[in-house]
Amino acid sequence: MVRLLIEYANDHHIQLILNDKNNRGHYPLLYATVYCCNLEIIQLLFNYADKNDLLLDSNINDLQIYNASKNNSDIYKKIINIVEFRGNIMETELKYAIFSNNAKLNDRDINGNYPLLYAAAKHNNIDMVKLLFKYTLEHNIDLELNEEALVSAILNNDIIKVKYIIKNTYEKNKVLKLNDEDNDKWGFYKCFLMLFHNNNIKMIQLLFEYANEYNIQLNLNYKNKYGEYPLLKATLRNNIGLVQLLIEYSNEHNIPLEFNSKNKDGYNPLLISIDENNYEIIQLLMLYSNEHEMLLELNDIDKEGKYPLLLAISNNDLEVVQLLITYSNENDILLEMNRKNEKGFNPLLMAIDKNNNEIVKLLMEYANKHDIPLELNDKNENGINPLLMATDKNHLEIVKLLLEYASEHDIPLELNEKNKNGLYPLLMAIDKNNNEIVKLLMEYANKHDIPLELNDKNENGINPLLMATDNNNLEIVKLLLEYASEHDLSLELNDKNNYKYYPLLLAIDENNDEMVQVLIEYANEHDILLELNDKSNNEFFPLLLAIYKNNFEIVQLLIKYANEHVIPLELNGKNKTGFCPLLFAFDKNNLEIVQVLMEYANEHDILLELNNKNDFGYYPLLIAAEENNNAMVRVLIEYAKEHNIPLELNGKNKNGFYPLLFVIDKNNLEMVQVLMEYANEHSIPLELNDKSNTEFYPLLLAIYKNNFEMVQLLMEYAKEHDIPLELNGKNKDGFYPLLLAIDKNNLEMVQVLMEYANEHDIPLELNDKNNYEYSPLLIAADENNNAMVRVLIEYAKKHDIPLELNEKIENGFYPLLFAIDKNNLEMVQMLMEYANEHDIPLELNDKNNYEYSPLLIAADENNIAMVLMEYANEHDIPLELNDKNDYEYYPLLIATDENNLEMVQLLMKYTNEHDISLKLNEKNKNGLYPLLLAFNKNNREMVQMLMEYADEHDILLELNDKNNFEYYPFLIAAEENNIEMVQVLIEYAKKHNILLELNEKNKYGANPLIMATVWNNIEEVKLIFKYAEEHDIQLAVNEKNLKSFCENHRVESWCSKISEINPDILEIWRKYKMDNQQNIVISINDFKAYEYDQLDITKDEFLIITDWNCKDGWVKGYRKGNPKEKGIFPKVFIKTFDETLSNTYFYFY
Repeated sequence: MVRLLIEYANDHHIQLILNDKNNRGHYPLLYATVYCCNLEIIQLLFNYADKNDLLLDSNINDLQIYNASKNNSDIYKKIINIVEFRGNIMETELKYAIFSNNAKLNDRDINGNYPLLYAAAKHNNIDMVKLLFKYTLEHNIDLELNEEALVSAILNNDIIKVKYIIKNTYEKNKVLKLNDEDNDKWGFYKCFLMLFHNNNIKMIQLLFEYANEYNIQLNLNYKNKYGEYPLLKATLRNNIGLVQLLIEYSNEHNIPLEFNSKNKDGYNPLLISIDENNYEIIQLLMLYSNEHEMLLELNDIDKEGKYPLLLAISNNDLEVVQLLITYSNENDILLEMNRKNEKGFNPLLMAIDKNNNEIVKLLMEYANKHDIPLELNDKNENGINPLLMATDKNHLEIVKLLLEYASEHDIPLELNEKNKNGLYPLLMAIDKNNNEIVKLLMEYANKHDIPLELNDKNENGINPLLMATDNNNLEIVKLLLEYASEHDLSLELNDKNNYKYYPLLLAIDENNDEMVQVLIEYANEHDILLELNDKSNNEFFPLLLAIYKNNFEIVQLLIKYANEHVIPLELNGKNKTGFCPLLFAFDKNNLEIVQVLMEYANEHDILLELNNKNDFGYYPLLIAAEENNNAMVRVLIEYAKEHNIPLELNGKNKNGFYPLLFVIDKNNLEMVQVLMEYANEHSIPLELNDKSNTEFYPLLLAIYKNNFEMVQLLMEYAKEHDIPLELNGKNKDGFYPLLLAIDKNNLEMVQVLMEYANEHDIPLELNDKNNYEYSPLLIAADENNNAMVRVLIEYAKKHDIPLELNEKIENGFYPLLFAIDKNNLEMVQMLMEYANEHDIPLELNDKNNYEYSPLLIAADENNIAMVLMEYANEHDIPLELNDKNDYEYYPLLIATDENNLEMVQLLMKYTNEHDISLKLNEKNKNGLYPLLLAFNKNNREMVQMLMEYADEHDILLELNDKNNFEYYPFLIAAEENNIEMVQVLIEYAKKHNILLELNEKNKYGANPLIMATVWNNIEEVKLIFKYAEEHDIQLAVNEKNLKSFCENHRVESWCSKISEINPDILEIWRKYKMDNQQNIVISINDFKAYEYDQLDITKDEFLIITDWNCKDGWVKGYRKGNPKEKGIFPKVFIKTFDETLSNTYFYFY
């Protein structure tokens, strides 16, 4: 665009204005360099200015800064080269001023930036820095090199740039002021500190070397506003190399390093290195302090109250603890042993918290050595002291150490002191299930005459005995009972925790009959009466809980104890969900417990509640029925009879189930009889038609279970009690008795239902559907059950109920379609007879969801197809013979695919009678069509039948159409080695003037000639060559293809090697190849056809000539590899294609 503008201006003598600026101060040269970085435009602008003797308003400083800012050293270098070159040949004041004025490279823009600063700092571009230095050296420009550039490079963490800047200061004998801390306007020391933060040891070494070179003494103890200094930073970064470097530099320059100063958080290097677990740095600091006789502050604390020893212990670092102790001993520093941090931890408590007995030993040894009494009873913020912490950590060795230390130093341990949660050592030890610690505490208490609190509770209301029983720890329970006995302490055996559980109830909850026995014995020995009927928060009591746990032994123990102490047991009390002892016994299916409860009730004149329900609607008989327990039902009935209690027979649970329904669900005929007998004896009418939540009722459920005897029993009972059975009631899935009986394929049950319905004048629903749209007839047809269909038809006739013959289910099937799909001729005939008798027109063309109609399904079943055609004829229903299914099959295609000649004849006959034309060339999804399938089945009679039908109906058969595997009739006939079929095909093609395809290959690389050759069928080979010659077809005679096919497709009857092929066949191939070689030509120019019989050709295209003298100066031929594209074209547009002998020689060996 720029070039066009310049050319236009030159052509029209218009002078372009190059220096005008827009409102932002931009001008062409600036745009070209800054925004486009386009060297070609820059060159164009300079050239235009030279030719027209114009001065470009080019502020090189702008260009330098902008190009530096654009980080494009290549453009900048080229701009300089352009202007330098022009400067050598032009003597304008402006151009020399740009590159001779030293100030230009040091001038700053309004933001204070200059080229070196932009290159070095802003864009981290070392190439730009080098270019600037090179340019200044070549032009003797004194480039401004100061601390600002160095700081900028340090900020970018770029050691290469720092080296380059330092190197150039050497060359210019300029010394950077690195030690002027008071005048550090560029922030060198902040950057210096940042190098430690960035772990940049190489750059620090570089600065140290520079400082050494110019005898600059760096301030190694410089602090920022956060109180950070180099050594502190080095330890914060956990970098031993940096620490060593600082120490070496400080030693070389005799600068004492600050190592006890703290930052704002109260950290110093020692605390930081301990926090980082860096043993080597700690050693370095200690070594440095020793060498310089400067003591490390070992007891200084940070903001959280941490100090070296406490911090080392909190890190569980034994080595560092040992190191600190050794250092303190060597330097006569007394370590703080009892000082606490803000959470109340001292070293001993912290060591116990870390479960480290070695550190505990070290602390005790140190304390002993320095006569420091350890505080054993001090607590942290949670009220935990060392002994309580040790028991909480379940650490037996530390507990022993504490007890021994306390004994040695005559320190009375607080054994009963509680933490914030109300826990104390004994309770904690029991909570941890640690028998040994419990024993140690008891021994210590005995030895020092400290009475242990056995009844004190924690915040959850738990005391030692409650804790021990809850943990199922029999040994600790015995220890507590023994301790209480020895010290004449009264144990609270009936004390409850916050959930109102007491020791006996907890022991039962743990299913521990031995513990129950021990508690009973202790209670007996100490005249303590155990509570047997007190309830917990969830309203469990001992007997109820023992039955819930299904523990017969505990039940016996409780009954025995109750009898011995004349305590009436609560037999009818319930828990929160409404379970009472008897109900739980039934729920656990425990006959033994049931009998014991009944015996106890009888002995104590307690009447058991037999009909009380729990929250789920269950009562004893209902549970026994659900559990399918005949013995339990009998026991219950006997008890009810003895006590004249009428049993609830019809009560339902929350799911709507009642005893009769449960026993039917369990297929328990015996229990059904027992319930019926009991109901009869007590004049209780059983509910026979009540439904559950799923809307099952006895008769429907019995049929669902396919239990014929159960159905008979229910009918007999209903008859005896004059109860009309529900025969048409449905469940949630829409099933009713008749439909379910048919679904079970149970003819006997269907007949019984029909008989019962007849006897009681109940009309059965024959056409009602379930939720899946099945009716009785549909299910019977789907089940392929002729007898069932016959029974339904007879019943329908008898009761004058019209059957729905054309109703469909969700997938589109209907009775006739099912019958045909099952290949059931008898059922088809039954349906047709019924339809005829009741003037119901059957749907013969309706399809299911898979697009199958009756005829499509019957297309491979001759008898059914004949019946369908007869029915269609009788009822003047035109059958759809060309309709396709989902796979695009239609009746004729199915018949040919099944090789069913009779069906093909039937279909043709029907079309002739009804003036319907069959579609002979329609393909399915796999590209199959009738003629191709007939060839594939090697069925000559079917092929001739299709050809004759096509001729009769003026249909031209497709002879060259391929399927999806690229097979076509000629190729299939050749593959089947059927020369007769080939002859039939050739005759039909000749008769209808169809040119047969000879060269097309299938997916496996075969064509008719190759197939005839590998079969060694010389007659067929000759036939193919003859046909090709007669029809001007250039055969694809390719020996490589033949060889490849032989080697890759080894079939037993085929030739697998060229050597196995009949030499006479090979000779035919050779002769044809040689005879036709001269007919290959190449076009030398394009030719555009202008008549219909002419062929367009393009230069360098290969063609096959079939007639050299079709008319004067013209030849006839086709494109090589595509015989279908043929025509005439001028002879002058082609030349013979000369192949070498090696290319034309036909080889097989």
